[in-house]
Amino acid sequence: MAIAGLAGVSMNYFSPAAVIRAMSMLRTGGRYAERLVSHETTFRLLASLRHWFFLRIEPLAPAVLEDYRSGDVFGRIRGDIDNLDNFYLRIFVPSIVAISATAILFWVISGYSVLFACVFLLAIVLTGVVLPGWTLREGAVPGEQLVAAQSQLRTGAIDAIQGMDELIVSGADDAYFDTLRRDSEAVIDLQDRLATTDAHGKALVVLATGLTVWLGLFILIPAVRSEQIEPADLAMLALLLIAAFEIVAPLPEAFRQYGAILASARRVFTLADTPVPLTDPDTPLPKPARLDWAFETVSFRYQSDHVNALDAVSFHLGAGERVAVVGSTGSGKSSVIQLLTKSRLPLAGQITLNNASLDHYAAEDLRAWIAVVPQKAYLFNTTVAENLRVAKPTASNAELDAVCQTAQLMPFIASLKDGLQTQTGEQSVRISKGQARRLTIARALLRDFDLLVMDEPTEGLDANTAASVMDTVMQAVGDRSLLVITHQLDGLDRFDRILVLENGRVVESGDLATLLAQQGVFSRLYANKVFGS
Repeated sequence: MAIAGLAGVSMNYFSPAAVIRAMSMLRTGGRYAERLVSHETTFRLLASLRHWFFLRIEPLAPAVLEDYRSGDVFGRIRGDIDNLDNFYLRIFVPSIVAISATAILFWVISGYSVLFACVFLLAIVLTGVVLPGWTLREGAVPGEQLVAAQSQLRTGAIDAIQGMDELIVSGADDAYFDTLRRDSEAVIDLQDRLATTDAHGKALVVLATGLTVWLGLFILIPAVRSEQIEPADLAMLALLLIAAFEIVAPLPEAFRQYGAILASARRVFTLADTPVPLTDPDTPLPKPARLDWAFETVSFRYQSDHVNALDAVSFHLGAGERVAVVGSTGSGKSSVIQLLTKSRLPLAGQITLNNASLDHYAAEDLRAWIAVVPQKAYLFNTTVAENLRVAKPTASNAELDAVCQTAQLMPFIASLKDGLQTQTGEQSVRISKGQARRLTIARALLRDFDLLVMDEPTEGLDANTAASVMDTVMQAVGDRSLLVITHQLDGLDRFDRILVLENGRVVESGDLATLLAQQGVFSRLYANKVFGS
């Protein structure tokens, strides 16, 4: 503009400046829109993928998932599925854009110089195809190793956090943390190796860009001198060439990640494609008017190489009947619950409901008719009220108060500043084991059940509290069925029938008076009021 003013020449620089600014704003807006659309698509895809993955693994619990560490399963849900977004966001979409843009640019450049267009295409192929192929090969093995190392580190860290108290008390924390440090160093070493590959790839892209620009100038300058190309077009083509390499520049690093993406995909789909051990019938039977349960010579084992947890067990649980199953630790008592709720299948024999095998009922239907107080119940890191509402999300505060009263929990809740809104903490660290036990009993009572199954319901409670809780639970059950699994022998006079399990077999059966009169296994142990291990 200054030179034009000195020369006395008028010049309209407002229009070009406006066009340049408009194009700059359009470029910024376009990049923002591209990021918005691509990332929104990716996030929605990840959310759908996580939901799909959870639906696939939910039927695998507990028979299959018990073979996996919780940190490993979490790593597949979080880390591996996150890693899959790199395929769409960094490989698939950029590759499509690069192919489309290259075709358009080749057509544009060939209008000025076919030779320059061929050089451009060769350079793009080397940078966008050959170089990514090299980084893919270099990053395949370290990428797979990185996924495995990160999974091991994540799993170990979660185990350390969950077992921190035990590690500190036993003095094993330093040794365990040394293991975590070595796992962390292994991850860092692999990341350094992959970062070196990325650095080499970026350097080669910059080198290819510079060489191609110089070669392009070498071809185009003679054409400018011969007036085949305008001087302004020379600058435009040089800048266009530099911009073209920006399109393929991310591809080497993206394809370097392919090994890690493939390893993550294998981890996700290996678990998701695991055959479901339990399947429901195509046309499940409806809920019968009367629920009479029966075990008919049922045998069961947890692993094929293990001894039977239950061995030819037979018993009947009629509607409205109250049955206690007693036995020493490892006698197979808890296995009864998993078979009854169709969480596992018997090895031999069958379980029936109104003379029809449980195979003819849907597992979700069976679990809707049964309320369970498991031996190791899980309380979520939320309020007491929300933990109770797991059983019935629509429960009112009055209903919560009622079940807490039955479980002898109201005095404790009344002593809390926030009452039902008190946080239980991670793994219920803010309440005692006895309080947590009564909370799980209250949660089970909140359900509209036909059968209440309780596994060691009074564990962690003193004798008086245990007796009081069982009395109120019996009243709450009313004319519905009750199955209690315990090794405690106090209060068994409340039950219609007692099953004595020993080494997976029913060795005795009858009410308390009958068993004591038989002078058998139960009678000999009753004097101690508890079964030994």
